[in-house]
Amino acid sequence: MTEGNAPGLIRVMCGVHSLEVGLAGRTVAEIRRALAQPLNIDPRAVAVVNGAQTAETTATKAGDQVEFVRLAGEKGWRRPP
Repeated sequence: MTEGNAPGLIRVMCGVHSLEVGLAGRTVAEIRRALAQPLNIDPRAVAVVNGAQTAETTATKAGDQVEFVRLAGEKGWRRPP
């Protein structure tokens, strides 16, 4: 079995950062909170699971690809005041 197919693993990406982590079954919001600092996830970033924009309440499953992305035309990663 390859690492990408191991039970419970999902790939989480934000910009140039990417991790394979055992967070399958967690919601997008839980993943965002858990990896906000290690992946430098902006709180305003849009969640995309397997290529489709999704809600924060969406639960993930093994093998999913979760991305946190900025919308087109959005500049910088400014933190709110």
